Amino acid sequence: MTNEKSNVRTDLNALKNALVNFVVPIVCLVVSLILFLTIIYPAIQEIPALRDDLQRKESLSSQLDSKIRNLKGLVDFKGTVDEDEKLISDTLVSEPMVPQLLTQIDIIARENGLALNKLSYSITESDEKNKEAVKSKNVQNVTVVLSANGNHDQLINFFKALETAARIVAVKSFRYEESSDPETAGFLSFSIILTSPYLYVQSNAVTDDPVDLDINNKEFLDTISKVKKYKFYKPTLEEISKFLSQPKVEESTESAEPPLE
Repeated sequence: MTNEKSNVRTDLNALKNALVNFVVPIVCLVVSLILFLTIIYPAIQEIPALRDDLQRKESLSSQLDSKIRNLKGLVDFKGTVDEDEKLISDTLVSEPMVPQLLTQIDIIARENGLALNKLSYSITESDEKNKEAVKSKNVQNVTVVLSANGNHDQLINFFKALETAARIVAVKSFRYEESSDPETAGFLSFSIILTSPYLYVQSNAVTDDPVDLDINNKEFLDTISKVKKYKFYKPTLEEISKFLSQPKVEESTESAEPPLE
């Protein structure tokens, strides 16, 4: 009996050793493999994406720090910034401001001796060839057709005055007809097409957009200095109302050049 118990105990010990030496390592290996496939390997796969995300966040952090410094600088020079912003806004307006534009053109024409016959205007998108380039910037044009009388020198002086006017006005095309009457030799009838762009700006607070404005930048200072030399026309409400009440001012939807009068 004792021998049988001893043999059973020996067999159990042998089985236990077999389990410890073979089965348990296999189970551990299987568990380790499962953990590797389900947790470790996916985590390793995400490392490049996490590294890129970290770089983006570090770049954003640096960008925001730079933005804070620039904004603090702008706050310190708020008066100068407001003045510069007003100058630029008067040069490239954000609305059509048609009455002010027409009155300005009339003032310039009269100052240079032109006899105004008629002004017609329309609000159009930018030229077709430039439309795609400026579409995202919301640029549109006020087109003005000017019919007037005068001589060559008056016409040249009128163009020079337009060049030095603060609000941007471009000469798209013009044509003229000289009088055949000897008594009015040198007298011209003009038809001039002018365009004045306006840029609608919609301000949205975007945290991660950089602030690139540097009020100490030489190019920026040169631009502001140049704008300050332009002539700013500020017609009063009375002048605008009086001018617009005249029959020679009209709105036009036609893009074709009118005949000379």
